[in-house]
Amino acid sequence: ENKMTTSSAEELFETVTSKVKSSPALPLSESLKLKLYGFYKRSTVGSTTESGEPVPSMFSIIARKKYNAWAACDDVEKEDSMLNYVRIVADIDCDLGREVREMLDEFERGGM
Repeated sequence: ENKMTTSSAEELFETVTSKVKSSPALPLSESLKLKLYGFYKRSTVGSTTESGEPVPSMFSIIARKKYNAWAACDDVEKEDSMLNYVRIVADIDCDLGREVREMLDEFERGGM
């Protein structure tokens, strides 16, 4: 079986997140980086309420932005959150983005 074939959104997400972690900084705007962060946290930890993490102080600007990006994903189903993360990466105009686009297309053809 082709190792690029992913049978589940979770496998696809895990493959893509490991590629993102091992790649150089991606050419992303701050707002897209925050969206990626929010979908990542929702996919791996759950919602902000499930996590029980306190809301960061308004003086911790970066932490607060990251928390708000995560909280914005609270109502997204886990699998949708994983696929949203993958879609953002697939839309980046770089080698990794193109590679992930192919994986995503294959996954979606595989019957979603």
